[in-house]
Amino acid sequence: MKKIIGYIFELIRFVTIDIWRITEHDETGRRGIVYYILKTVVLTVQRFFKGRLAVKASALTYYSVFAMIPLLAFIFGIARGFGMDSHIADFLIKEIGTQGDSLKVVFGMIESYLEHTKGGAFIGIGIVFLLWSVMKVFTQIENSFNEIWQVKKPRSVVRKFTDYFSLLFLVPFLIAISSAISFYFKYLGAAFNDNFIISPTVSTMLSFQPYLITWLIFTMLYLIIPNTKVKFKNAFCAGVLAGTAFQVFKQIYVYGQTWATNYNAVYGSLAAIPLLLLFIQITWIIVLFGAELSFAGQSVRNYEFESDVKLISQRYYEFVAVAIAKIVIKRFEKGEQPLSLNQISSQYKMPISLVSVIVDDLCKVGILNETFGSTYGDIAYQPAIDVNVISVAFLLERMNHYGSENFKIEEREEFAHIWEYLNSSHELVKENSEILIKDM
Repeated sequence: MKKIIGYIFELIRFVTIDIWRITEHDETGRRGIVYYILKTVVLTVQRFFKGRLAVKASALTYYSVFAMIPLLAFIFGIARGFGMDSHIADFLIKEIGTQGDSLKVVFGMIESYLEHTKGGAFIGIGIVFLLWSVMKVFTQIENSFNEIWQVKKPRSVVRKFTDYFSLLFLVPFLIAISSAISFYFKYLGAAFNDNFIISPTVSTMLSFQPYLITWLIFTMLYLIIPNTKVKFKNAFCAGVLAGTAFQVFKQIYVYGQTWATNYNAVYGSLAAIPLLLLFIQITWIIVLFGAELSFAGQSVRNYEFESDVKLISQRYYEFVAVAIAKIVIKRFEKGEQPLSLNQISSQYKMPISLVSVIVDDLCKVGILNETFGSTYGDIAYQPAIDVNVISVAFLLERMNHYGSENFKIEEREEFAHIWEYLNSSHELVKENSEILIKDM
C-alpha cells in the first residue's frame, strides 16, 4: 500500500513539476512528442479548472438562449435570400433528432420574427435588436476566448461587425454544401447498392460526414474568434478533438432523451427546456475546453520551469538579467536584427517564462524597450539608453531601486543602521562592477 501511495505522489510530482523541467532540446523523437502531448493535456486541465470555464459556459448559455431566435432568424434570413432555408431546417431537424416537435415551434417563432421585421414601426427596432443580439453573444464568446489566450485588447467595433457577420454568412453555405455532399453520397449508395466494395465505403463516408462538418466549424472558431494569431495545426487538433467530443455527446443526448420521460411528469409541455439548457451548457464546456487545448498546444513552452521561475534565487535572477542585456546590447552594437522573446529563448536555450519575466522587468527599469521584429507583428527588444552607460552596476542598481519604498519603516531609529550597512555593501559591489556590458 505504501508503494502504491509513493508511486501516486511520484506521478503527481512528475506531471506538476519534473516534466516542466524537460525542454524540447532535452528530449526529441517519440519521447519528446509524448512529453509534449502530456504537458499539453496537463496544462489544459489545470487551466480549465483554474479559469472556472464551467462558470463561463453558464454565462454563455444564458446569452445563447437570449439570442437564439434572433441568431437563427439572421441565418434563416440569409439562407432564404439564396433559396437555402429548407436545407437549414432539414439539417437542424436531422441534428436535433427527437426534439423535432420543439424545433417546429422554434421555426414558427423564427417565421413570426422575420415577418415582423419586414415592415411597420417594428422594422427598425427589430433589425437593431437582431444585430445587437448577434453582436452581444459573439462578444461574450470572444471575451471568453481572449481570456483563455491572455489577450487584453478586444477587436474594434468595426472588426467585430465585419468578422462576426462574415462568419455567420458562411454558416448557410456550409450547411448547404453538407446537404449536397450527403445527397450525392446517398445517390452513389443507391446506384452501387449491389457493389460489396463501394456500398459499404459510401455508407462509412455518410456516417463520417457530420464529424467533418463539426471539425471544420470548431476549427474555424478557434482560428477566428481569439483576437490573436492562432496556428492552424493547434486550432485543427483542438477542433478535431472537441468536435469529436461534441458528436459523441450529441449521440448520448439524443439517446438519453428517450429515458427522460420523468421530466414530462414534472415539467409537462416545458420538459424540453431543461434538456435544451443542459445541451447548450455542455456544448459550451466542450467548446471552451477545446479553446484551452489550442492555447496549451501553442503555448506549452511558456510554462516550462514555471514553478522554478516563481522561486528563482536573487543571484540567478541577476545573472540572467545581465546575460539577456548582453545579448541585446551586443546585437545592437553590431547592427544586427533585434530578437524577440521566442528567438532569445530558442537561440540561447533559456526558458521562455524566465525570459519573459526578466525582459519585462528590464523594460520597466528603462534598460530595454520594444521595437519591431524581423517578421510582421513581432515585438523585439533593443537598448533603451546609450549602451556606453549600461554597466553591470548601473543595471543592478536600476533593478534594485525599482518599486515602491513608501512604507516609512526606515524612520524608526533602531533600523537606521541597516540602511548604512546595505548601502555600503551596494557601493562595494558597484565599485567592482563598473565594467560596461558591451565590453564583457
